[in-house]
Amino acid sequence: MAKGDKEYTWRREGMIYAYKIASEGGIEKLKDEIMMRGLWKIDIGMPTEQIDHIHEYFSKNLSETLLSTVMYSIREYAGYGKKKLHEFYQCIDKNCGNLTELNWHGEHFVTFVDNAKEMNEKFGFQFDLERLGMLDEIERKTNPQFRKMDLEETCDFLEREGYIEAAACLKKKVEWLRS
Repeated sequence: MAKGDKEYTWRREGMIYAYKIASEGGIEKLKDEIMMRGLWKIDIGMPTEQIDHIHEYFSKNLSETLLSTVMYSIREYAGYGKKKLHEFYQCIDKNCGNLTELNWHGEHFVTFVDNAKEMNEKFGFQFDLERLGMLDEIERKTNPQFRKMDLEETCDFLEREGYIEAAACLKKKVEWLRS
């Protein structure tokens, strides 16, 4: 097969694959797929389940290697002992939680870009904000609770702020929806 024929076949297969994704899941699903495959440079022939498995594997490995290296480095550089290392580990754990957990109205406490931008501006680092922005977007799109408010927390908030009638109205609506 000539080089031109191969390229034509690849383009055609790519268009067919894009059509399939868009027809099954809509344009948003296609955009998500393009972003995810583009970020990781993943061939269209690889099934999503296999991508998820590989992503989990690499995430776990990256997390363990990075965390153990950071912990070792801080011990070596600052001479931290067991107590300080465990405190530092708790700080990292808290900050990671802030990146992935959602507050009561379904938003992240902080994003990868927020942290990196502060480090870049205050300390002259050059973290790749564009790449981190793509990771933030993937986190938002894969978290089913993103931008979904906790209605009970919202009612409590309204009551604390003095909006008793609004809280009562919302609670009534929530009860109606659940019945």
